[in-house]
Amino acid sequence: MVESNPWLWDRKTRQDVYPPAVVDIGFKLRRAELSDWLRRQENRPRLIHHLERYFTADYMGRFFETFVAKSDAARFTSWDIFAVQALSVRVPPRSVHWLLDEECPANTLLRESRSELGESQQESDWSLWTCKSSLFQPPKGIISRLHACLKGQRHIGPVTASKLVAAKLPSVSPIRDSQVATLIGLPTSEQWWDPIRELLESDDYALVNYLASLPLPHETDGVTVLRRLDVILWMEAKARFPKKPSSVKSRFGA
Repeated sequence: MVESNPWLWDRKTRQDVYPPAVVDIGFKLRRAELSDWLRRQENRPRLIHHLERYFTADYMGRFFETFVAKSDAARFTSWDIFAVQALSVRVPPRSVHWLLDEECPANTLLRESRSELGESQQESDWSLWTCKSSLFQPPKGIISRLHACLKGQRHIGPVTASKLVAAKLPSVSPIRDSQVATLIGLPTSEQWWDPIRELLESDDYALVNYLASLPLPHETDGVTVLRRLDVILWMEAKARFPKKPSSVKSRFGA
């Protein structure tokens, strides 16, 4: 654990902030240089600070992995609803009722996705950067179809859909987040998995290995490489582009 964590609570803006003097705060990260920026040795303490703050402070997202671990891997359950709500999205009761039905088409597509990924393998061996890219390509890619099925349900938008898929396939499907998309310049289309896959494949998976090497707070289990990247970029986006005080609804969100 890092001895001195520079994250702090700013009473004036009523939000968690990171002192801007540490690095080039105020600028977006260019995706072409993102892997190098993340692996830069002088930034390593910053990345560790992000992970430590997220998983030890009052961010509700720290419960995501706990809830996911309690769910049934082959179907959506109430634990998955709790998991995505910990990431600051709400699934309305009617959509919950639809999703928890054993015959829900999303459950069928989820089982097909798991079969395509290879249920004969250990799930711990699945990853975004080693699975077939065709799984994500619309209109036939099975994971793309799963996301589209969820997004097609009333009151489930693309971000919520991505968080639901990530709850079921945490090593394979990255979370779509508007703040992270702004930070690294993700395309406005919903095909966000290709840029993330390319990022993790680059330089013989150097970033994958680097992210896996970053220490996590004690007793933080089940945090995939994709989730580490998501948390780091989300916290970095918070540091670079803080919300205006009037828009801050509560002390800690996702």
